[in-house]
Amino acid sequence: MLKKSGERLLVVLGKEIIAEKHFRDITRVLLFGNIQMTTQVVHKFLQLGIHVAYFTMNGSYRGQLSSVSSASVYTKMAQISHWSNKQFLLALARQLVMAKIQGQRYVLQKKKKGNFREKRTSARSAQPVRKSNPASECCPFNSCFTRN
Repeated sequence: MLKKSGERLLVVLGKEIIAEKHFRDITRVLLFGNIQMTTQVVHKFLQLGIHVAYFTMNGSYRGQLSSVSSASVYTKMAQISHWSNKQFLLALARQLVMAKIQGQRYVLQKKKKGNFREKRTSARSAQPVRKSNPASECCPFNSCFTRN
């Protein structure tokens, strides 16, 4: 469960706080599984332009929550300029394919060993993503595919 306490986001499992982060340090949140959040958290995310993406426990994309102000003009301009850059698009496609292959390889290895089991719900999988460092800002897509 995601809760708000003052200017901090709390990740709560049962009655125990398992993670805590200041809202100013969060740019986006990725939620895997059936994670709940309070209305106050939703309002704060929308107010601050914090993007929230929902995924199944398997990693399938479900949807997103984003405010009108969530994308900066500079990010949009960089995305548009990269759209016509064929070399950039090819490099991005290669990175995505490699990441998908590595992820599937990991799942298959876990299944082969018998260690793989899906958890239906886990508050531990709700981890806020920290702001990226300035070095990763050169590529507007870079922070979408990496976690800091």
